[in-house]
Parts: sequence; structure tokens; C-alpha cells
Amino acid sequence: MNWNADYPSPQKHVSDLIDTYSETLTWIACRYCSEERNFTNHIPSVRTRLAMQIGKHAKRSAKVVTVGLT
Repeated sequence: MNWNADYPSPQKHVSDLIDTYSETLTWIACRYCSEERNFTNHIPSVRTRLAMQIGKHAKRSAKVVTVGLT
């Protein structure tokens, strides 16, 4: 790893993914998880939802990828 390199932030990666695949990708953050970790300042294109609502979205999705604790 090059510690002197300028690596993009996770927010930049998420933003790029959403911009590139805006027709097929939705990024949703669990509201309770975000509040528990005091991380509620998501980028504008990330939607926060209750865990129960995330499950409803997942059932309607062709593919689901989870990141973090499940």
C-alpha cells in the first residue's frame, strides 16, 4: 500500500457507482444503524430507510448486495 497516494473515499466510490448505474442501482442505508454509529450525513443519493423497509426493497430486487454488519 502506498501511504502517500491519494485514495478515493468510500463516499466517492458509492457516488460513482450510483452515477454510473443510476437506472439499476439504489443504495439504501439502515436508519437505525446510521444513527447508532452517529453517521447520518450520507451523500444525497443514498437513501436511509428503516430495516423493515429495506427488506421490502430486497424482496423486489433482482440482486442484493449488503455491506457491513447484517
